[in-house]
Amino acid sequence: MATDHYLAPSPLEAAYHSGNEDRLVEELRKAPGDKSRRQRRTLILFKILKETKSPRVRNAAALALADMKMKNAKPQLVEILWRKDTKGNRGTLLYALEELNGSFDEPSALQMRSDHMRSKMRSKCLRLIGSNSRENLRSR
Repeated sequence: MATDHYLAPSPLEAAYHSGNEDRLVEELRKAPGDKSRRQRRTLILFKILKETKSPRVRNAAALALADMKMKNAKPQLVEILWRKDTKGNRGTLLYALEELNGSFDEPSALQMRSDHMRSKMRSKCLRLIGSNSRENLRSR
């Protein structure tokens, strides 16, 4: 006899679907220490990171991924850094990428620099360029 297993939404999923930004940010802050299945939690975090229009929610999701040491989040963070809707709200995304020891290529960083970023953002970009250059030299 086949039985269907209903998997109740996690508090993070419920908060995402509630539309309540404060509740969602609170659950995102709890995500790194959550005891739920890591794979499921990660998929939810990636979905939130990509779909949200709120810089506050996006930043909380990026920090949760960094706190969980999710190295596979690096490409998604770089992709989101380039979206036009993140312009002016990229500092936390860069911080999360840096926490994951992420980097991006020099032309990308120079383009960000030319987008009139604040000096703090520029220094983070330059540090990421430096770490990428060192990685390239090691691999030769």
